[in-house]
Parts: sequence; structure tokens; C-alpha cells
Amino acid sequence: MAPQLLTTDSMESDNDDSHDNENSLAEETVENDDTKAFPVEKKVLHFDEDSEVAQEETTQEDFHKDVLEPKQLPEQVAICAENILENPESAKQMENDLFLHTMDFAGQPVYSVTHPVFLPPKGIFLLVHNLENDLHAQATPMVKCGAVELTVDDHCPMTNMDHLEFWLSLVAANSTLEGGSPVFVVSTHADKFSTPNAETIARKILLYLKRDDFSPGNHVVRGIHIVDNTISGSKGPNDPGVQNLKVAISNKARSLPQFDEDIPIRWLLFEKSLMNVVKEEQKKYISREDAKSIALQCEVEVESDEFRTLLEYLHDLKVIIYFPETNMIIIDTQWLLDMFAKVITVLPIECHEGYEHEWEKLEDQGIVDETFLKYLWKDDSTPVQSLITIMEKFSLICKQQDGSYLVPAMLLNAPECHELMNTDEMASSLVIRFKSSHLPFGVFPRLFAAVHKLCSSRWPDSTAPSLSRNFARFYIANDAFSLVLISDVQTITVALVNEETPGSQDDYLCSFLLKFLRKTLPEMMESFPWMKSLEFEFGIHCPICEDAVPCTKHNKMACSRDSCAHFIPEKELLKKTKPRCHKNPTKRNVIPPSSFSLWFRCNNSAEVKESQEQIQEICSCSCSTEDDQEVCQEVIAAFNQISLKTISQDEVTRTAKRIADTFNLDKNDTATPPKDITQKCRASCKWLIAQGGEVFVEALRNELPSGMTGPLRVGYDVKVCDMDSMTKTQFSQALTAKEMEWKAFAKEKVGLSSDEIEFLDKRKSNPVLEILNEHCHDWSVEQLYDAVVSVGADAIADRYL
Repeated sequence: MAPQLLTTDSMESDNDDSHDNENSLAEETVENDDTKAFPVEKKVLHFDEDSEVAQEETTQEDFHKDVLEPKQLPEQVAICAENILENPESAKQMENDLFLHTMDFAGQPVYSVTHPVFLPPKGIFLLVHNLENDLHAQATPMVKCGAVELTVDDHCPMTNMDHLEFWLSLVAANSTLEGGSPVFVVSTHADKFSTPNAETIARKILLYLKRDDFSPGNHVVRGIHIVDNTISGSKGPNDPGVQNLKVAISNKARSLPQFDEDIPIRWLLFEKSLMNVVKEEQKKYISREDAKSIALQCEVEVESDEFRTLLEYLHDLKVIIYFPETNMIIIDTQWLLDMFAKVITVLPIECHEGYEHEWEKLEDQGIVDETFLKYLWKDDSTPVQSLITIMEKFSLICKQQDGSYLVPAMLLNAPECHELMNTDEMASSLVIRFKSSHLPFGVFPRLFAAVHKLCSSRWPDSTAPSLSRNFARFYIANDAFSLVLISDVQTITVALVNEETPGSQDDYLCSFLLKFLRKTLPEMMESFPWMKSLEFEFGIHCPICEDAVPCTKHNKMACSRDSCAHFIPEKELLKKTKPRCHKNPTKRNVIPPSSFSLWFRCNNSAEVKESQEQIQEICSCSCSTEDDQEVCQEVIAAFNQISLKTISQDEVTRTAKRIADTFNLDKNDTATPPKDITQKCRASCKWLIAQGGEVFVEALRNELPSGMTGPLRVGYDVKVCDMDSMTKTQFSQALTAKEMEWKAFAKEKVGLSSDEIEFLDKRKSNPVLEILNEHCHDWSVEQLYDAVVSVGADAIADRYL
């Protein structure tokens, strides 16, 4: 069943019975089976200065004639205004009224991946737990609907308490409120227990969520709220749980900063107009241009920042769904959920005619192609590319090297995914721990999609990978190694299994993979709005105490849960003193270097010092002009694997400066660099990237004029059609902003006529993106980089490519 958005009646304040509760702006409710999070956003209506009503100068008849009729105020605003005219004393009372609005999300776990799209960054949340559910029992498993039967995924590691923590982590990561969005913990089904027992369980939950080492718990509002389901909703004195909760929510709402924000009436009119388009014209989405036309009718300044701010405001409330990288403003959020549901559910087998293979592939492998997506959305005249962009943005689908899309929600958890970790051939595991306390939505599928792309381009002839919801195994380096990724509650484990000769290439591959992760993960964080405030760190699980420390959380002697394991961060491993485990001081507790040395090397080791001295010697030995011209190639030729793995950032920067000096070039030079020097630099950088030395190329970009290094952020041989949609969109937007450069690119490099360029300029909000998709899809990124540099947009080429 598709997720439903259910608009419920407003919770009333003490004196709001006489006022229409539709004065409120749309808010949100999130539900997940027995674990629910209800954000309730609030807004008091204030009048804009331009629409102030002066009692002594304006009669009710004048008001109808001069204000209501020409401006067509929203009905609720008009009613409030008339009430003020009839009874000026009511104005103060109305100013204290609070109007709340809620929405209800789907509870099935399979749809939980869609929640970040609709979760508001501001609001009051209710985190609801059924007291009948054992906190430490396995959470309700995901049920996958197949063509013939239901599949129960009972390998999920989450407990009911984990689900509560998970929702808190999601709220915390998404919140933009100063001090965080407040969360009330509500315990239901109290009628199944005696009052003391119900309160005791509720207190245990509150105490555990408010513990010091769980930062999302700072959002939780102190208080015990238990609900008797046999009388809940009666609205009488016999329902104290709900009544007390209403009062607590009302008091908290009035303390939030947005309570006193003034909202222009024209914004409310614009919102009402959009809802009329949905209701009367049956439209699900409109273009940005259509939205501008409606805004103009509401007297919104569309050529100023006001229009953009208005769209962002309504998007934050989830009245609309809008992302600047698409020209699509979704005004019917239920429709968007339905579009998502068509991709993350499989219809019964009798509905598969004509697409049997595609349905089977979606169910068994979680893979769709663009043709099948067009078929799934065929009844809605949907702008397919815009929907794909939105789904990619939230990792609902992930583009693969062959152009198809992985649908992570269709994958099941792998049983016994940690078994491979115990093999003798195993290289030491790298652990990525997220400080949010729970692995955020979309991180793991997006990461293994990025790793899949890397492995497909670097080792194209390797065996196809094995993918599941929490496990991925890639066969790399001529199938001599397995690269394993495992998703747990709070961490992602990355491990290298050497299936041939132990020690062969292990150190190089671990170094290469760590550099890839250091670069890829921050880029992912920037790409997803709910991840920008997240922090993560690299490290290992302690090999000393893994079987010794009792787990008080799960009452086990050797708890296998990643969130309970002793995590040792990278900074501890690289201290000058030997790293130790202090969990049990009565045992030998020095952490053996073999457990982390393949991933982390201390910068004061003799090996590192030797490689740094080698680089310094190479860079200082050239003194003649001829030698100076060749120094870049000499440095690169002398770099061995150890150098690239262990060189410090300071040494990288100093070496890059020296190379730039030998070329007699400066970052701020405006003259075009000599072609032969550019070619030498480009060849050197290409070699470095192939050897895993991206950090060195990045340093060179900081020292040399733009456009000299060639592509770095996107592979040389990657086709434009295979570029990450976010990168492509940001790049095209930046180039579109440079009118002279993009038109020169279109005319001189793509070969478009003046009429074609003018059409794109007038009709398309992002003409460069249109050009890339229609005319340059088979270009390599290297071709695109060269073309953009040649028309004077070299800084843009370096920033995005």
C-alpha cells in the first residue's frame, strides 16, 4: 500500500474554538508502524503592514470594497479581519491563538526511505512507542511485496529501541531550528498495564534517550506522556494523557522562534492559489515559470529574492516539494509519494504482461532502467528526468555504470553478513562511524553505488558484484581481492579480502580506497540536505576487548552490535604513544599495528620520513632551465607507492608550490599558460590520478592557473551521460550564469546556430544542462573539460570537473 498523507483536525488552544483551524499552514506527521514521529509545525497569522486595518478610519463596508475584493484575500484571513472590525478587543485574543496542522506518513518500513523527502526541518515531533513492544526485541521486519508472495526480511539488526533512536537521529540531522526541533516521547497502550508500571517503562525510555553519549537525545522534551487507548480521543476529563500532551505542545510551540514571525498575506494567497490549482485544475506539478505567473497575481516580487524565499519557505513546510536543479514544483505531495511507490513496489504477476523481465529484475535485483521508469509513470505525463533527479537526490535510486538504476528499497538484508570478517585472509577492517548515533538514510546505498562506479571503471572485467540492503561485495584487481562493505546500525565497515597471496597489493589498495572514501563521503554530505550537519570518523573496532566487555544495553557478555563495540578513532591510532585499550587494565592492552597499519600510517614513522626526504631531494636537485622544465615529470616518476600512501599534506603542498615555481606560473596569472607546459602538467596529473595521487593534483590546482590539471573530480573517460546528476546540474548552472562563456561553448564547441542558442536562452532555465543532455551525452568528461577551458570558463571546469 502506498504511503498516505492524512490531514487531521488541528489541536485546539484554550480559546480557538471560535476560529477556523484552516488558518494554519501545512505541517507534518511521520509514522512508522509502532514507532512514530509526529512533527507539528505551527504558525500564527500576522498582518503585513500594507494590509493593516485602522479601526477609526475603515468601516466594514470600506473593507469589503477596498481590501477584500481587489486583493482576493484568503477566506480565513478575511474572516479574521472582519472579526477584528466587529470586535477590536478580539485582536489581542486572536494574536495568542495557536493553529496546528498535521500530516501522517506511511508506517511500513519499506516506505521509510521516502521520509527524508517530506520531513520538515522545523516543527514539534511526537515520538510514539507502543508499551506492549519489548524495547530490546527485534523491530517489526520489513515485508517485501513480490509478484507472487510476501517476503519477510527478518535479518534486520534493529530493535524497537533502535527505532526510537533512529527517528531521533533523523530529526536531529534534518532540523534547522536553533537548539533543535523539540521531540515529545509518547507511550501508548497504557491501558494494558497498571499506572505505576506504564510510567516506569516510560521513564526508562526517557532516561535512556536522554543519556549523555546520545546527542540526538538533546531534542527530547522532559516529561512523561502516557496514553490510555481505550479513552484516547474522548476529549473529556477522563482522557488526561492527551489533554496534558496538548497543553505541553502548546506551551512548547509558543516558545519557538517562528511563533512570532510575520507572514505576508500575499504569501498565504500564493499558497491558497497553488492549492486551488491542485483542486480545480487537477494539476500535480507546475513549472517555475507557471509559479512566477501565479505569484505575480498575488503581488509577489518575482524578480527579487522574495520569490525564491517564498518557494523555500513552502518547501520547508512541505506544502510544495521544490529543488532548484529541476524546473518542477510539486504542488500535490501525495502524487509524488504515489510516483515513488510505483518504483519501490512490485505489482502481482498478472499485471506484468509485456514487461515480465523488467518486473523480475526489479523484484530480484532491485534494478530498473529508464525505459521501464517511463512505463511505470506513463499514465501521468510525468517529466521523467525531473523525477529521476529527485529520486537520485534522496538515494531512492542510484545510477549505475551501465545507465540502469539501483533501487535500494527493493533489496533485502543479507544473513550472516559478518561471517566473511573472520577469514584468515582478511585484511584489517576499516570502520566508518557516524556521530549521529544511527546510520542516516541513503548513505550506504549511495556509497556502494559510488564504489560500484569506481570498480566498474577501474576493473571492468571483474565478476559482477553481490549487493543487498546491508551488504556489498565487489571483486577487484582481476578478482584477486574482494572489497566488502557492511552497513550496521551506526557504522559502515570496509574490508579487503585477499583471496590469493597475502600481502600482495594489500597496502596499496587499502591506501587507494581510504583516499577514495575521504573524498567521496564529504561530497555525499554536501549533496544531501539532511546530511550536511552530519559528522563521521574513520577508525577500527578494538581487537583487544571485542570478546571481553559485557554489554549492559543488551545484557550480553560479547555483544556483536556495532553501536556497542569499542571503537578506536584514527587520531588515537596515530598518536606518538602506542595505542592501547583501557577497557580492561588487567590484560595486555597494546593494540597491535597489524590491526590498522594497512589503513593508517603514523606520519613520524621512519618509512614516511624516508619518502619525504626522497621527494625533497628530487625537488631541490634541478637547477638548470632544462631541468626545471622537466621537474614535474621527474617528481612524478620518482613517486613510488609508499610515497603516495604516506606523504603528509604539508609535504604535498610544499612540493606543489615548488613545481608551480619551476613553471614560473602563479594561480592569479591571467595570461594563457604556454601550451607545452599545460600538456606536461596535464600528463603528469593524469599519471598521478591513475596511481591514486588525487591529493597531489588537488594541491597543484591551488598553485597553478585554472584549467591546467585536467579533470579530477570526475574520471577522464566517464561519459557526460554517466555523470552524477547533481554534479552535472551544478556544473551547468554555474556555466549558464556566465552568459558569454556558455554561448561561446554552444556555438564554437557544440556547433549550435544563433537561433538555437536564442531559443535555449529564452525558453530554458538551464540551457547548458539541455545542451549536455541533448548534444554532448557521448562526450568524455575530458572533452567537456577541454571545451569549457577553451572558452574561458576554466575556473568552473576545475570547480566541478
